[in-house]
Order: sequence, then C-alpha cells, then structure tokens
Amino acid sequence: MKWNNLGILCDPTNLAFGQGLYCQSPHAIQMKGFVRVYFTTRLRDEKFFFRSFPAYVDFSDDFSVQLGVSDFPLLPLGPLGNFDEHGIFPFQPFLSREGRLMATTTGWSRREAVPAESSIGLAVSSDQGKTFEKVGGGPIFAPLHEEPFLIADGFVLEHNDSYHMFYIAGRKWLHRSGVTERLYKIRHAQSTNLIEWSRTNLNVIPDSLGETECQALPTVIKSSQNWLMAFCFRDAFDFRENPSKGYRIGWARSRDLINWERVDSEYFLTRHFSGWDLQMQAYPNIFTNSTGTYLLYNGNNFGLNGFGIAKLEGEL
Repeated sequence: MKWNNLGILCDPTNLAFGQGLYCQSPHAIQMKGFVRVYFTTRLRDEKFFFRSFPAYVDFSDDFSVQLGVSDFPLLPLGPLGNFDEHGIFPFQPFLSREGRLMATTTGWSRREAVPAESSIGLAVSSDQGKTFEKVGGGPIFAPLHEEPFLIADGFVLEHNDSYHMFYIAGRKWLHRSGVTERLYKIRHAQSTNLIEWSRTNLNVIPDSLGETECQALPTVIKSSQNWLMAFCFRDAFDFRENPSKGYRIGWARSRDLINWERVDSEYFLTRHFSGWDLQMQAYPNIFTNSTGTYLLYNGNNFGLNGFGIAKLEGEL
C-alpha cells in the first residue's frame, strides 16, 4: 500500500477560535455532502495550565476545500472534581445502530503524584453534530481492578449487533532519572447498549519495541477481506526530544476484531518533504468515503502545528 502524503490540512492559527495552539487527534465522519473532522484544541486557563476542548472543521468530500469551523466550545468540560474537569482529549465520533451521532470523550484530570488520570465518557448530538450533550454525569468506561488507571482513546464501531470498543489502558507508571512516565496498551471490549461493557483484559496488539512500547489512538475500518487498524506507538521514555523514540504510526489487521497481526511495513507512511512530521507521526485516523481512503494524523510536537492528511493510492 502506498500513501500520497499531502502535508498539513488544518493549521490552528487559521481557526476562528482558541489561541492558535494544537489541532490534536483528528477524527473524520461523513456527513451529508461534506466531511466533518473533529479534533481537540488547547486553551490556557487563569493559572496558565492547558485545558483541552473538542472542536471541528468541515471539508469537501475530497478534502480539497475547507468549508467552515465549529462554534466553540461544542461540549463543555466537567465541573469541579469530575473526570473531565481539565480536558477532553480525544473526541471520537461514531454512528449508533439507530443512526444517532454520538462520540466517546476521553476526560482527563490532573493528579499530584502523577501527571493525569483519565476515563471515557459518552456524548450525543441532537443538531447534526454542531454541539453535543453528555450522557450522564460520569464516565461509561473507567478504571477497574484489572485496569486500575488511564482508560482512554475509546474508538467504537458496530458489528453483528454488538458495539466494539478499542481503547488504551494504563499498565504501570514508570520512574527513571527523576522522570515519571506512563505505559499503556491497546485493548478491546464489547457492549450491546454502550453503557455496560465486557472487557477481555488482554493487550490485543503485539509489541514491536519490547514491553515498554506505548500504544495509543486505535481506529479501525473494514477492507475487502480484513479489518485494518491504524494506531501510534512510541518508547516510554525520551519520546518528547528524541525523534527515534517518538510516536510513529503502526498498523494491524484482523479477520474477527479479536486476533490482530502487526503489519507496520505494509502501510508505511513516508514523511512529508516539508519536515512538519519529521520528528513525529501521531494520533492517526483512517477514513474512507466515495473519493478514496485517507489517513489524518498529527506531526511534530503532538499536533501543535495542526493535522495533516495522506491519501492511499488505489483501493484498500
């Protein structure tokens, strides 16, 4: 498979809101006559701390024309002490079996001994995706005894009368040379109602960097014979400054959504000549419509400069 890397698609400095900082974790969904890409941006609060908020930008079906951006914010953060008090990242839309536009929301809050904690919430739109309301006051998918912290990145699809969620779960906190970092892996759960979930409590994607490989942001689509997952992975330490340790895009395929084979080399994405993704390729979203198959992703500095796009040459 060969990707045509087209470069940056959305620059946060050109948006009509925010502080020109970050368009993280793009997730596309086909609307009637256009594509809407949800992402999260950051604002600094009165204490100069970051808070992350969901937003969107609309494009023509082939992504050649930007059509508009969201009113802001499209979903408020949680109140004092709530699981999403300090931010929502990422925001991942999907259609329910009834055709309702919904989204999983990874809410996060700051901690003292470690940087953050997270859980997954649920939101629903009643105005064609312009705004969302939370389903309940708390998370639908949170840490449990087998997965005690850092539940995040819930990607949901419906198949055979069941909802499948691919998400990440924290496995341990690592401490080295005065630095504390998290270790997390991609996992799988199923539900019939989006509220009650059955977890396998197993890592579903084999490691390629060893046991300290961190995996994040799984998205899945159906090809002619298999399911295909795009995700990102990195080393647990030194990933912010060292490009060889930073995020890169990984791939896996499956026939049953349960057992996955790693196929990174078959879908390798060449860096863009401009260098905007030279140090990092992160937070991918694979998306297909009548005009082709696309990969949206963030580049250097975790999406500080926006998100880019690549188009697959030929059919998936």
